[in-house]
Amino acid sequence: MSYELCRALAKVVNAESVGALDVSFNWSRVAAPPPGTPARVEFNRDAIDIVDRVCDQLKTKIYTREHLIYGVVTDLSRHPEDDTGRVGVQTLIQRRSRTVWMDLPDSSYHTAVRCHDARIPVRVRGTLTSPRGGHARMDVVDFAPDPSLGADG
Repeated sequence: MSYELCRALAKVVNAESVGALDVSFNWSRVAAPPPGTPARVEFNRDAIDIVDRVCDQLKTKIYTREHLIYGVVTDLSRHPEDDTGRVGVQTLIQRRSRTVWMDLPDSSYHTAVRCHDARIPVRVRGTLTSPRGGHARMDVVDFAPDPSLGADG
């Protein structure tokens, strides 16, 4: 659920001509729904107070959690005397294209340079922090070429 979806939902249900909004979900066979997810949800005017509270929380929430991202290295920055290098990986976060910034130790930074130069996609695992409207960043646990696309690193 996103802030934008909450706002749109409240606007539709609060319209004079709408008594309730019935939403059904058709999940992809590739991406199954989370356990316990209902196939159908109904929103009426009584539910809008709850939707408004969720909306307020989503507007200010900073997303921080363990995550696995797939993407391409788009930015590299490192001074010769530094122990780490700054890397930007273009990926999708909540269906939006974003650059996730990370500081990588020497060996992982060299892997990032190799992947960047050869245009090999990467996969990165770590704690993702993605503030709304701010820079997404990741504390990296694992950085490697993406083996699912035939990269041999």
